[in-house]
Amino acid sequence: LPPSGRGVVNADSPAVLQTAEKIGINTITFGIESECDFRATEIRATGPGTGERGTGQTGTVFKARGIEVRLKIPGRHNVYNALAAIATGTLFDVDPVEAAGVLEDFEPVRIKVEAGGGMTLMDDTYNANPDSVRAVLSVLESAPGGRRIFIMGEMLELGDFSVELHREIGAEVAAAGVDCLLGVGGAVWEAVDAARQAGMSGDEARFFADRETLHAFLGRFLGPGDAVLVKGSRATGMDEVADFIRNDLMARRR
Repeated sequence: LPPSGRGVVNADSPAVLQTAEKIGINTITFGIESECDFRATEIRATGPGTGERGTGQTGTVFKARGIEVRLKIPGRHNVYNALAAIATGTLFDVDPVEAAGVLEDFEPVRIKVEAGGGMTLMDDTYNANPDSVRAVLSVLESAPGGRRIFIMGEMLELGDFSVELHREIGAEVAAAGVDCLLGVGGAVWEAVDAARQAGMSGDEARFFADRETLHAFLGRFLGPGDAVLVKGSRATGMDEVADFIRNDLMARRR
């Protein structure tokens, strides 16, 4: 952005704030922890077992500038997403009340979960960033059965923070109790290395330079009882990894 630009900035991210200050842009800020233009308060879960009105599925409700916002999707990370959307809307004269009404009807792209060949595949190959990886890890953690295997593609467009953020995720994967981390390509090596330094062995945290090498490994590695999460953006071709598991491994073993 040029100095005359407008930036919608996460006030809870010191690195992003520092970058905005360095560029000298005008900012609209959003967040949960920090004082900012659009701050979420009174954040609560909705849905079964919460005592909160919902649609029969887990969601989230919060307030921003006194406006109640109801989402059909759970998670703190999605509160940030909603705040960013409302703040951005104001740049185009979208009233925050109107924006909140639209968000209440929003249906997200959901993880595809399917079973076959004794395995469970969780396909989340739409995009990848640190917050979405953290969110989907909780899904894998709660998966029943045998081994929990996380196949991770590179998180793109992280700029100078790429190494640092990949290493943070690697350490969090190790702490989450995932049985195996399989990283594919580019900066994912940093995540694999950080996972090893956090306690995973070389057999539990592996790096593959390309998808073809990974496919050859998966053919002899995956088996009945495994819960496999594939996470990454389409730009890294992780959807092809999910398709290989689905069409070559699961279908063959049915």
